[in-house]
Amino acid sequence: MMATLCYPGPIHGDFHEHNILAEGNECQGHKIIGFIDLQDAAIGCRVSDLAVYMMHMMAHCVSTIEPADVGKLCINGYRRKRSLTEEEFDVLYDCVLGRFAQYLVYSPYYYSIHKDPYLITSKTTGRRALGRLREKSRSEIMQYWKCE
Repeated sequence: MMATLCYPGPIHGDFHEHNILAEGNECQGHKIIGFIDLQDAAIGCRVSDLAVYMMHMMAHCVSTIEPADVGKLCINGYRRKRSLTEEEFDVLYDCVLGRFAQYLVYSPYYYSIHKDPYLITSKTTGRRALGRLREKSRSEIMQYWKCE
């Protein structure tokens, strides 16, 4: 079923700002030079990495930027390097919501075992971002994201 919805390819599996290595500065810009934390890497639906990244960015930026705007910025950045098929775009919103659900359930559980504060750094902001995203309907968000 995956092949009918999206193009399979190598995915990171946990693609977010803490797993991206970059060099540069604010004046000259930043360049991605690598990725870390590859234990979830696999062959899968490439759009899933975009959804994971969008969720983390929405949670990270919710106090300054609306989650729908963050999503649009992430999509536009992604499209600069790789296009999204219509099928991939159609499942993106649901993938983002799925990642929010996974993150908000698993992070506190893993924190209870490992006591690593990193595991719950975005718990409160994640809930807030999800709530803000859900203030509009799926179709409103998707239409907004579709406009470049």
